[in-house]
Amino acid sequence: MIQSIPTYDELFQRNIGILSEEELHTVQTSKIALAGVGGVGGVQLVALARTGISHFSIADPECYQASDVNRQYGASISTLGCKKVEVMNRVVQDINPQACVETFPRGITKANVDQFIQRADVVIDAIEYFALDEKILLAQKTREYSRYLITSPSWGYGTSMVVFSPQGVTFEEFFGVDTKEDFLIQGKRLAGRVFPLKPDYLDPYPYGEDMLEGRRPASVLCLGTFLSGALTAAEVLFILLGKQPIITAPKVIQVDLFRRSFDIVDLSHSKAC
Repeated sequence: MIQSIPTYDELFQRNIGILSEEELHTVQTSKIALAGVGGVGGVQLVALARTGISHFSIADPECYQASDVNRQYGASISTLGCKKVEVMNRVVQDINPQACVETFPRGITKANVDQFIQRADVVIDAIEYFALDEKILLAQKTREYSRYLITSPSWGYGTSMVVFSPQGVTFEEFFGVDTKEDFLIQGKRLAGRVFPLKPDYLDPYPYGEDMLEGRRPASVLCLGTFLSGALTAAEVLFILLGKQPIITAPKVIQVDLFRRSFDIVDLSHSKAC
């Protein structure tokens, strides 16, 4: 049993040497707004908390269920039925007791999106793809506040990442969004854009039709989920610290452990369809 709570410097001293003391101070005082803390979002949150970021806004309206246990950081037998934002708030506080976490248990809405974004340095979209209206709202507001928006879903043995610059290609332009279209058509378009290199090792049968018709949840492994956490956290550091040029839409970073590949795909001449 510890006699006293460790200081911030004690908790994150091993970041020094990879980050400078000045960079770690920047990390400590930065704020990240993370919409969705289930699959990739939960792992992204933990990766960011362990880098030393101490200020977060997190939004998610859902509770944990049994099908989340295979990949979601906060999902376990003891948390089934619990609100995701409440569980992940406790996880962050247990990593860094000095962390300040603002929770939005109703998810992203028109009424709260400004409060969610306004003091954030970077915004992360980990909202599920069927919630397209919320994703568009988040993207539009992030652009209004001149912040970078990162989205990094997982698929198969890998993940991909798209970063939207405040001055660059918009979310709607990149994905060719049309909210009047059928949900399945929208979903296929979004998946095709964010994963330009389709995992051809995946056989869509016998479960593909059931997933498309909503009779079973989408297939997902924790491997891509955890990979997304590392990829996203690194990009957040690059944005905050200026350590690397930022690769933004219409370029996509795609990583696949099955292929043992890391690709940067330029979709500037590829129409969303």
